[in-house]
Amino acid sequence: MQRGHWRAECTAVGYGPGTGYYSNAPYGQQADQFVNTGNVHVMTSRGRSETYIDITSRGKTIYALLDSGCEHCVCPLRLCCNAKITLVDSELYAANGSPISIVGMTRLLFEVQGMRMHADVFLSEDLDELIFGYEFLEGNRCEWLFAEHRIVINGLSMPLRNRPSKGLVRRIYVREPIVIPADTGMNVPV
Repeated sequence: MQRGHWRAECTAVGYGPGTGYYSNAPYGQQADQFVNTGNVHVMTSRGRSETYIDITSRGKTIYALLDSGCEHCVCPLRLCCNAKITLVDSELYAANGSPISIVGMTRLLFEVQGMRMHADVFLSEDLDELIFGYEFLEGNRCEWLFAEHRIVINGLSMPLRNRPSKGLVRRIYVREPIVIPADTGMNVPV
């Protein structure tokens, strides 16, 4: 739990690769050692993690996240507030199993490096960013060149970008009703 190094590369006795702690210890035993530390540690990637492309829609440049683990394309409602919205009877869930409310669907028209494209997107007020999921990647014959930090979309090769983290918390689910007075901080059971 020291800052400045990665657990997998730790040279402290009993923690590094091949010591049994990281590679062989059951998950519960690993986690038990850190349960009562009372600390939250923010870790950032040591490598480059470009997973965004720049798109242009109605004269605005938008970061779009490419996510092969997401089945569908999902867009914040604020990016399509004047679009024709089709009501749908679908349910979407985040990776942690929490539901994502869906307002409807629309066809998003945009350009990528001058190439006109479209994506049928679910609209939600629960998201802050546009996500192009697996159906977009497959439907546009995408080839993700991870080592080159590029993606090929319909034969057009383009660089991937990383998006700086804003470090924002937009929503929390609390365990019980609680009032937080203005200009104060407090622990909240979640």
